[in-house]
Amino acid sequence: MPILLYHHVRDTLQPVRYTLDPQRFEAQLDDLIARDYHTITVQDLVDAIRIGAPLPERPVVLTFDDGNRDVLDQAFPRMQARGMVGVIYIVGNRIGADGFLTSEDLKSLRDAGWEIGSHGMTHVALPDLPAGTLADEIKGSKTAIEAALGEPIHSFAYPFGVITAESLSLVIQAGYTSGAGLGILNEHRPDGLFYLSRREVRGTYDLEAFRALLGPPG
Repeated sequence: MPILLYHHVRDTLQPVRYTLDPQRFEAQLDDLIARDYHTITVQDLVDAIRIGAPLPERPVVLTFDDGNRDVLDQAFPRMQARGMVGVIYIVGNRIGADGFLTSEDLKSLRDAGWEIGSHGMTHVALPDLPAGTLADEIKGSKTAIEAALGEPIHSFAYPFGVITAESLSLVIQAGYTSGAGLGILNEHRPDGLFYLSRREVRGTYDLEAFRALLGPPG
């Protein structure tokens, strides 16, 4: 089951790694539908692994990092029109900042079936941070995002995909039920819930490269 990672969906003069042209994004969504994929959230996956909750036959998770405003403006309506949901990982100190989502935006996504998670408080790499700063990135961001959303959040995405034993332990202690990283795997196991493998969809990928993300490695 692939977990895909996006950043920006917006118009761009030329293909770049972190920005996907809306038309190319639409082509990917339509390809998923044509191949009978069904979007779920990370928490849906966690529930399936932990308690055997049912999943559609061909599940896929679409995640978006950083909380950029263009996810709501460009990605969300295209997914909504196709009956799709996603997961967005928010940077705690960027809520309401220029170019980023507001608390009301987060609630709108939540109400449409999206999952909201944390991407840290300031989007810094976690290794080698002092203990107090590390706790604020992990626990403090959870508190800030929950205050903006008005309900608990359950998933943490490690900035830049890098972790330490200490940061992973803090994610568990803070009450998250999953942690999202980077990788090439499409198979997810109970012992990997706190470093889920996500495959990056680069803005330079054509449809053939996108399709390759959906298959092996398992």
